[in-house]
Amino acid sequence: ELDFLYEAKNSEKCLENFKKLSPHLVNYIYAPKVYWNLSTSRLLTMEFMDAAEVTDVSAIRRLGIDPNDVAKL
Repeated sequence: ELDFLYEAKNSEKCLENFKKLSPHLVNYIYAPKVYWNLSTSRLLTMEFMDAAEVTDVSAIRRLGIDPNDVAKL
């Protein structure tokens, strides 16, 4: 059974682990904010993130990002 509160905690824990274990990637890794007051074990409410898929080279370029920099990550 899926518990969204558990998943939300994992999301925050994963981000913290990245910050500790890979400090050179801190500026490149982001996890959406969890709205705990609006979340339950059956509903997870997180901030909307407007982004591009890592495989969408055209969108990455439109964002002003060099696809080669993404590939290095």
